[in-house]
Amino acid sequence: MQGYAMNITDGIIRCRFGIVMNGRVNPNEIVEVKIKPFACANRFKKDIVYD
Repeated sequence: MQGYAMNITDGIIRCRFGIVMNGRVNPNEIVEVKIKPFACANRFKKDIVYD
């Protein structure tokens, strides 16, 4: 099988600023993080078989 992998979207955020009130996330501290997915789409060519 030949081809390539392509990231359609990601959900990477920095936890250092904006997640907690004091601006820092300490090691071994549990913090709830909500990541909203971005709208995304991928179009495949007609008559190509993907295994």
